[in-house]
Amino acid sequence: MEQPRDSWDGYRAIIAEYYIDSNMSLPRLINEMKANYGFHATARMYKTRFQQWGLKKNISFDRAIAALRDSQTGTHSLPVADGQISQERLRNYIRRLPENRRQQVLQLAQSSGVTYACPPRLVDPPSDLLQVENCIHLLSRHVNGSYESGEWPFDPVTGVKYEMVVPEWCTSVMSAAWVLEEGKEREAQLLLTRFHEESPIQLQRHDPLIFLFFYTSVLYFVEKHPDKAWQLLRNFRATAEHLPWPRQHPLRLLFSALCQLRPANMLAYASTILLAYVDLIHNTLGGAYPAVQDMLSDIMMRLLRWRLVSPEQIADLGHNMCTKAEREHRHQNEYSFNVKLHISNAYLWMGNNRAAEKLLNEIAAPCNKDFRDPRILMSVSRHMARLHESEGRMSDAIESILRSLVLNMELDGEQGPHILNDLILLGQLYERAGQGDEARRVREDRDVILEAVCNNKTNRFE
Repeated sequence: MEQPRDSWDGYRAIIAEYYIDSNMSLPRLINEMKANYGFHATARMYKTRFQQWGLKKNISFDRAIAALRDSQTGTHSLPVADGQISQERLRNYIRRLPENRRQQVLQLAQSSGVTYACPPRLVDPPSDLLQVENCIHLLSRHVNGSYESGEWPFDPVTGVKYEMVVPEWCTSVMSAAWVLEEGKEREAQLLLTRFHEESPIQLQRHDPLIFLFFYTSVLYFVEKHPDKAWQLLRNFRATAEHLPWPRQHPLRLLFSALCQLRPANMLAYASTILLAYVDLIHNTLGGAYPAVQDMLSDIMMRLLRWRLVSPEQIADLGHNMCTKAEREHRHQNEYSFNVKLHISNAYLWMGNNRAAEKLLNEIAAPCNKDFRDPRILMSVSRHMARLHESEGRMSDAIESILRSLVLNMELDGEQGPHILNDLILLGQLYERAGQGDEARRVREDRDVILEAVCNNKTNRFE
């Protein structure tokens, strides 16, 4: 039953603060309002109220223009018509625009007589913006071809060729970020050291995707552990300097440029840089080829993880990729399924659980088994766990993670590289479900695997 009207109005300010200022997803907002205020309503009810109240979470180009035009000349405040765009949000939005759109915003603002709508540094762009443009230029060189042959190895049927399995060493970064949350500094440092030791081999692979993994590995630590982010970034630069590359190799120059940008600005400009990367890959390598779908689906996941674009934008990007692949008959492969996984994830962020579940069931359907990598089923199970938890179905969520864990063990053995992360997720689920004894037992198993992973000095990629 819907809450009484006066209940909604009484909680309007709190809901707006959570949803707009804290950039909280709708499923999390629903859970927070239940837990903290005993306020129960469905996602559809919330969306109806958002529409009635005029709550808009995302800043569009037109809204930015309206915000600038509604600003009071001679003040530093932004009394926007809908009352929702703070000066900080508007400034961040404008800083992330491509250069041509940013200049268009500023010209429109100036033509309207607005002199204080943007900080002075936006009219006179700071040096870090020039550094971003330099990064995009270097990325263009990198994506357009390797420094040796002038082009990436290419097959006319499958497109650009690179190592088809995402390197297992990337999982150590995610594991390190998670164990740091529990204060396991030693284990996190060992995982990051292992990641760094394997980096020289990975950097020399012929793979236009490799930059993405290095860039986003820094983002895991920027907000809560900036010292670790800075450590990773310095290590990348040092590794690139010692590789047998020409002095003008684009990746060598990119890491130097990112060090000048520093980790905090890497996060601030991540959407600008990574969306430019998307365009470069699409235009240069052909957006429908299987390997390119794989690259772009990874970008989708990372953009959404750090809330660098809206889930609606991710869903649109994914659907465009799927449509292009279907038109060119390149959609019956595990990479297309991976794109759909990230579309499903975007639906979850939007609170559209039914659409998310429909896509997950489509991917897991038995008729697709000939085209689907078994690891896709593990990802489906993890996404199902998130969906079930958002609906309060904790036993189903736990069962889904257990299913992923069993699949992992069948593929990689009892100490495979992905087992650790599944155990971390499972322990967290048991904790949130109030099953403390089960959570403790899982943590004990996890610590055994963690110690084994940290002490494993065998380099699997040589």
